[in-house]
Amino acid sequence: MFNNPELRRQMWIELTPNRLVMMPLTLGAIFFLSYFAEEPMRMLTTLSLIAFGIIVLLWGTKLAFESVISEVNEKTWHSQRMTPISPLDMIIGKLFGSTIYTWYGAAISSATALISIIYLDDIESFKIFLILLFLGLLIHSFSFLSSLVVIRRNNGREKISYNGGIFIIAGVLIPWLMGAIPSMIFGYRSGHAEIGWYSLDFLPEDFMIFALIFFLIWSYIGAYRNMKTEFQMANGPFVWTGFMISLMLFLSGLIADNMNDDLYARILSCCYLSYFIAIAAAYMMAFSEPKDIVEFRRMINLMKHRQWKAFGEAIPLWLISLGFCLMLCLILLIATPFYSPLDRVIKSKQLPVLYPLNCLFFVIRDLSLLIYVNLKGESQRRADLATLVYLMIIYGLIPAIIGLAGFEELVPVFLPLPDAGIINGTMPIMIQSGAMAWLMCRRWAVNNNQAFKGQAFL
Repeated sequence: MFNNPELRRQMWIELTPNRLVMMPLTLGAIFFLSYFAEEPMRMLTTLSLIAFGIIVLLWGTKLAFESVISEVNEKTWHSQRMTPISPLDMIIGKLFGSTIYTWYGAAISSATALISIIYLDDIESFKIFLILLFLGLLIHSFSFLSSLVVIRRNNGREKISYNGGIFIIAGVLIPWLMGAIPSMIFGYRSGHAEIGWYSLDFLPEDFMIFALIFFLIWSYIGAYRNMKTEFQMANGPFVWTGFMISLMLFLSGLIADNMNDDLYARILSCCYLSYFIAIAAAYMMAFSEPKDIVEFRRMINLMKHRQWKAFGEAIPLWLISLGFCLMLCLILLIATPFYSPLDRVIKSKQLPVLYPLNCLFFVIRDLSLLIYVNLKGESQRRADLATLVYLMIIYGLIPAIIGLAGFEELVPVFLPLPDAGIINGTMPIMIQSGAMAWLMCRRWAVNNNQAFKGQAFL
């Protein structure tokens, strides 16, 4: 690891003698305040954990996000990619090298915290330390992954403007959400209830550690995958497929343990949850991935020539997610007539049989609109922002106007409501998605014709 040239370069930059001296002096002065408390060792534990959180979650997150983007803006990233360093070594060098000074401070804080925790024999504080540690690693990895996505979207066309304040806010909010969201969902207080995951029971803090490790592993895999893309290396569809399946299984475990339902009901509830996960993934990846007509044309040519390996390497991740949507929609269309998860919330009321199909048509319409706007040839950022504005109008403004005008029965035309019927739900969105897909294909054909004419002229 220490033979990594990028890591050594970052260490020489970050670990200057002055900084190496200032960090322990500053932290030592802060920890000395615990001497004046009524319970010095307990106060020392609290101060060291707070210092660890501030250094890692706030400062370190900002540095991790800026590590590659600063190189792109300074026009040095391209030359670094041309070096013989591997994607894995580059991730280690950039992710841990840029944050090495914060981890130096975190090591001092964690050593102090562990000494006081061992002295007090405080297992709860030790679990808090583990949560902060894994949470810091996760946020660093996720912010680094986000920076690679931003770079890929930009494609070197312009200087990337970034605001580290967003990630500072995330460093404050995420720890709160990690405790607040489970509390709201499961209605527990730490140490007084257990979380069921399949047939296993976890204390809340233990499950939090388990969940952080799960997402941490996948965030590092995602960062490695995106770094390979930056190095012009091929990525197959199997990593994203594995992530989607594992995420569905992981989250489904939270509702699969409900013994109030029979086995069939629990399985179908998990299918509904997986379906909405696939829909969310399709939207998220469609907006985050590049939508270049050249890449679309290449993918179609590979499919026509039955070059399936190369096609699998070229297929966008949102299309894989859409494939999951299609498969799960088919399963739900077959199974929904026999059971509906809405029975658990509203007795004697079920989801319509065609509701999964309605949701799928909404997804197809929105993704067709997104690609249609991107095929116009403007910058991807402008096209994505324009699409978001259109979707806000479609999902927000128009239904609000219709509802206030007293035509509530027409609202399902623009919103995927569970109580929509065939006339006011399925047929209108089927027409909308078909029309939008036709417009997208028409613009695609026009762009292709223009490209062929240009090639003929040359």
